[in-house]
Amino acid sequence: MPKIKLDEAVKRISVLSIASDGKLSTRDICSLDDDDKDDDGKSFVEKSERLVRRLVEAQHTMLEAYLNVHNRSNRDQNNGWLLDVGSNVVHAFGKGRKRFSESRTDGSYRQRRSYD
Repeated sequence: MPKIKLDEAVKRISVLSIASDGKLSTRDICSLDDDDKDDDGKSFVEKSERLVRRLVEAQHTMLEAYLNVHNRSNRDQNNGWLLDVGSNVVHAFGKGRKRFSESRTDGSYRQRRSYD
């Protein structure tokens, strides 16, 4: 569908219709919010910043999880971290992946209890 160039004063195009029960209903055909404007590239920069923040938070969670299981493996037996390195990395990677997928695009994150 071709894009229609609208004046800056137009914020929304709505269609009014009457339902079968006689009630009036509206349907937005086009809605132009401030977030949808891409005048100076802000939306691209903001989206990039959110993605980078999500990646860094996921990496931080992954490294913390790895450090916890690394120390636990070392406590269990001498050089135990070397014996458990594969499973420890997989465990930590899973925690980081979960953190990345749970973090939302608005930057918020629901904290969960960690039993490590």
